[in-house]
Amino acid sequence: MWGRIVALAALLACCGCANTGSTAAQTEYSNYVAADSEARIASQPCYTALAKTPEWATVAGKLSVGSNPDGTVPESALSSRSRPTDDEARALVGLHGKMLKCRQILLSGLAQAHPAILKSQQAREVAYDSLMTQIVRRQIGWAEFVQGNRQLNKATAEQQASYYKQINAQYAQGHSAELQQRQADADATDRALGNIGNALSGAAQTYQQSRQPLPMVNTNCQRVGNVVNCTSF
Repeated sequence: MWGRIVALAALLACCGCANTGSTAAQTEYSNYVAADSEARIASQPCYTALAKTPEWATVAGKLSVGSNPDGTVPESALSSRSRPTDDEARALVGLHGKMLKCRQILLSGLAQAHPAILKSQQAREVAYDSLMTQIVRRQIGWAEFVQGNRQLNKATAEQQASYYKQINAQYAQGHSAELQQRQADADATDRALGNIGNALSGAAQTYQQSRQPLPMVNTNCQRVGNVVNCTSF
C-alpha cells in the first residue's frame, strides 16, 4: 500500500551506456544514478519489514506487500466496496507512522540524486498521503485506495523514466562538448609544441653556424721607401 520502489535499473543502465569516457558530465550523471539506486536499495528492507507488523496483520489481504516487485494486490481488494472498520483505520494510521521512517531513508538517499527525481518522489508521497487520509476517514473504499495507489505508482515510474531520458540527453551533450574541447586543446598543444620544436631547431642551427672556424686571411706587405703597401688574400 505504501507503494513499491520504482524499478529503474534497466533504464539507468541503458542511459549510462550512452556516455563513455571519464568526462565531468559522465561522472556527474553516474553519481546521480548510483545515488538513486542506493537510496531505493537502502529503503527496501524497511518497507518489507512493515508486512511483519501487527498493524499489517489487521489489514492483510486488502493491500499489496511493499516487496512485491509487480505491486500485485488480491483481486478481492480490487473489487471490494467495503470501507475500513475502526480497527482497520487505526491499523492504517499505525502503518503509516512506521512507513514514514522508510520514506525518510528513501528521500534522504534521493537527495543525492538528481533534483528532478527527488521532487518527483516527494510529489508521489504527498499524493499517497492524500489517499491515506481519505481511506482512514472512510471517504473512499479499499478498491478505490488500491487502484489509486497503483495508478500513482505507475505515473511516478513513467515520470521518473522520462526525467532520466531527458537528463541523460543533457549530459550526453555535455559529454560530447567536453570531448570536443579536449581534442581542440590537444591539437593546440601539438601546434604549440611544433612551433617550439621549429624554434629550437633554428636556434641550434644558428649556434652551429656561429661555431664554424673563420677563414684564413693572408696579408703580404711590401715597403718602398717610406711607403708600406699591404695586400690581403
